[in-house]
Amino acid sequence: MTPPELAQRVAEAALAPWSRDRRGVPSVLDPACGTGNLLVAAAKTLLAKGRHPLAVARSLRGVEIDRETAEVARTRLASLLGGGPAIERVVRANIRVADATAVTPRWLQADAVVANPPFLGQLKKGTTIDRATASRWRKRFGEAVGGYADPAAAFLLLIARSLRAGGRACVVLPRSMLAVASAEPVRRAVSELAELAGVWMDDRFVFDAGTRVAALTLVRRSGGQGQTPLGMEGQVTTALPWAVWRGRWSAAAAAGAGVPALEPVHAGVVGDLASATADFRDQFYGMRGTLCDDRHAGRGLNALRPRTAAIDRGASRMDRLPVLTTGLIGWNCSHWGERPARLLGRSFQHPAARVPALLSRPVMRGWLSDALHPKILVATQTPVIEAVVDPFGELAPGVPVIRLLPHDAAELWLLAAAVLSPACSAVAWWRHAGAGLSPKAIKLSARQVLELPLPVGVVAWKRSAEWLQRFRLAADDRGRMQAMSAFAEASADAYAVPADRREALARWWQPLAWGTFRR
Repeated sequence: MTPPELAQRVAEAALAPWSRDRRGVPSVLDPACGTGNLLVAAAKTLLAKGRHPLAVARSLRGVEIDRETAEVARTRLASLLGGGPAIERVVRANIRVADATAVTPRWLQADAVVANPPFLGQLKKGTTIDRATASRWRKRFGEAVGGYADPAAAFLLLIARSLRAGGRACVVLPRSMLAVASAEPVRRAVSELAELAGVWMDDRFVFDAGTRVAALTLVRRSGGQGQTPLGMEGQVTTALPWAVWRGRWSAAAAAGAGVPALEPVHAGVVGDLASATADFRDQFYGMRGTLCDDRHAGRGLNALRPRTAAIDRGASRMDRLPVLTTGLIGWNCSHWGERPARLLGRSFQHPAARVPALLSRPVMRGWLSDALHPKILVATQTPVIEAVVDPFGELAPGVPVIRLLPHDAAELWLLAAAVLSPACSAVAWWRHAGAGLSPKAIKLSARQVLELPLPVGVVAWKRSAEWLQRFRLAADDRGRMQAMSAFAEASADAYAVPADRREALARWWQPLAWGTFRR
C-alpha cells in the first residue's frame, strides 16, 4: 500500500493546477485504489482548498479488483467526507469492484489521475499474467503491452488514455520503467498522448522485493508535442532543459544519480568495429558438469593480470579456461582468483571450465570458439561501464557477461578505450539509466553496447588506448591511478568533451571507476 506521505505528494502533484488557479472540482480517478490511500489524500487536498464534501465525493472514482479491499476504501472515504446517506450512496457507486483494464474507457475519463498500480515481474512464477488477461490487453492496448512488460506498463497506458485534454496524472511506478527495454513501446505510446512533466524519486520509499520507485507526473496534450523542461524532485531537485533530456525518460534516473549530461562529438558507433553477444539459458546450463576449481587454469594469466603473481605459469593448463562472472570484472581488470564466484549454485575461488567437456556439447562449441578469440568482456549492473580485455582469448564469459569481438584484433585496445571511457559511461546512463536492479547501476544489453559512440579524435584515442595498457601493466596503485587520470584526460580529448563539462565528468566518473578496481 502507498505510505501516507507518498500518497499526499502524489495527490498534490496531480491536483496542482486546481490547488493554484483552476476553479471547480476536478474528477479524480485511481484505477487501482486498494484501501483508498491515494483517494483519501486527494480528498484531503480538495477539502483543504474549500471544496464541498458532497462535490468531492462525486468527483472521486476508484477501481479495485478485491471486493473486501474496495469496501474498506468506501468506508474510509465516506467517513472522511462526513458520512450521511447522500455521500455514502455516491461513494459506493464511485468505487467499483473490477479490473480497471476491463472497465469501459468512457467511465475512466478524468481530469486527474492518482495511481500506484501493481508491480508484477513477468519472469517469476506466480506473478505472470494469465493468457486471458494478456489477450484482452493486446486487444485494448495493441503491441505496446506485451513480452516481459510489467502490468504497471498496462496501467500507465490506461492512465494516459483516461486523462482528458489538459488533465494531469501522478503515478507511482518501478524506477526501471524509466528505461527498461521491455517498457519502451509503452513509453513511446504514452509520449504520443501526454508529456512527462516531472519525476520525483526518494530512496526512503522501497516496496516489496526491494523495488525502488519514482512518481511520474504526466500532462495530457491538448495540442502538438511541446519541448518543455523536465522537473526533478527528491534527492536531486532541478529542471532539465529540453536540450538535455529530449524526451528520454531515462534522463531522470541519470540526473538523480548525479551523472553529468553529455552528448559527445563522435564518429560512428562501437558496432562499426565489433560484434557483441550476451549468453542466456542454453549457455548457462551448458556449463553444468564442466566447471572446476583450478588456480592453474589458463596459459597466460600472469601476462593478462600482472597483479596475480601467485599463479604458477609453469603449472598452467591449456585445457581449462578461467570463467569470469560479472562480479569478477572491474574497470580494466579482472578479480579472478581474488574473490569467490558463484556459478550454477556452487561457489568457486578459481572458477574454470574444462575444454574437452565443452567440446563434447554441440550447443557450447560455437560459444567456445568465440571464447578462444581476443575479446572484451563487459559486465552488467555496474556503476560505470566495467570491462576487461582478453588479448589472448583465454577467458570464458559467465552468463550474463557480454562478449565484444572486434572485427580486427589489432583494434582491440582502441575498442576497449572507447567502451571504458568516461564519455561512454555518461552516455549509457543518460540513455539507459533505470533499467538495472539498483538506482546506482546501469544495465546494458549487447545491442546497447554496440550503440555506444566512438571517439572523433584519432590521435587522442590512440593515446587513451596506450594509457589503458599502462594501467594494466602498472606495478602499484600509484602507477595505476596516474594511468587512469591520464586515460581520462586523453579520452576527453578524443571525444571533444567541452571544457566546461570535463571537470564534472572526471569528478563523477573517476571515483566510481577506481572503486570497481579496488573493491
